[in-house]
Amino acid sequence: MQFDNFMHPEILLINEIKRGSNIAFKKLFDEYYSLMCSLAFEYVNDYFTARTIAEDVMLTIWEKKENLHITCSLKQYLLKSTRNRSIDYLRQNNNSRNFLNIDDIDAAHTTCFLSEEDLFEQIISDELEIKIHDLINKMPEECRNVFVLSRYDGLQNQEIANRLNISINTVKYHIKNALSNLRIELQEYIAFLIIIHLVNK
Repeated sequence: MQFDNFMHPEILLINEIKRGSNIAFKKLFDEYYSLMCSLAFEYVNDYFTARTIAEDVMLTIWEKKENLHITCSLKQYLLKSTRNRSIDYLRQNNNSRNFLNIDDIDAAHTTCFLSEEDLFEQIISDELEIKIHDLINKMPEECRNVFVLSRYDGLQNQEIANRLNISINTVKYHIKNALSNLRIELQEYIAFLIIIHLVNK
């Protein structure tokens, strides 16, 4: 029997995350976020700060996913990152208490933290918003001005036409083109947000 093509599930998961898979990242998040919160709480003794530390570690992984290099187990990597971030927080606040070992934390500590689907959705939503702004900034000037006045300032087509001194048909043309391009460029994000809402119903 040949095992040359066999890859450990963690390696497959890491590779999928490096390729930008939202589903793989959500799996990582669901599996380890609560445990990371619990470890951080053992250091900082504050629920809000613990969640912030765990979230920062997760966000850093997603933001630097293309250069992600993990040579140990995912659990060990995430807990070590959380521990280091917690210690940095304590040092910045002149507090050196509770420099405990990672091995002292186990799944039994996760009961005070719930899975944060809303937070994961917010991560994707924040990235989506950044992507939208980037795409808007790349639009031709007149198209961009029309779209911003319509979608962000809430102006009616005739008001936009009057303000920019263009015809109402030109306004409609720019809005149609802008929305069409956004749908094409953002289809991966939109589809993923739809999936999240369906799963959470």
